[in-house]
Amino acid sequence: MIGMGFRDVDFEVTETVKGTVEEIWKLASNDDLITQFWHGTRELKKNNDGTFTVRFAFPATGIMKIEKDTENHIIREIYLSGPFKGTKELKLEKTGETQCTVTWKIKLSTLLAFRKESLKKHFMEGTVNAIRRMDDYTVTES
Repeated sequence: MIGMGFRDVDFEVTETVKGTVEEIWKLASNDDLITQFWHGTRELKKNNDGTFTVRFAFPATGIMKIEKDTENHIIREIYLSGPFKGTKELKLEKTGETQCTVTWKIKLSTLLAFRKESLKKHFMEGTVNAIRRMDDYTVTES
């Protein structure tokens, strides 16, 4: 097995949510709502080639594309350039209760790599908060 590199940040967060798979999917798959739930994403602008320009909460921008697998309730954000590259994948499953799992597999820029541990913690907390915001939204809207 190959070890993780100095710049690699890989982690997974799974939260049980009150909303149904369909309710959470409706929110999570709506590109216009990303900034409402994911506070690390300040602005998202769709480009002519189908990619998005992302302005992050910290002063940086990047380019990403979004792939959606509606049948399996998976959304994959692929970060192509910017302060980090890699993927964030959100998957919804009904296993008795609704589970929302977000998996990050990114490589930080060399400059950010020096703050890897604090950034990983920050991204994990932000992920939990985003899932809870979506879930709270489904509960208040029902």
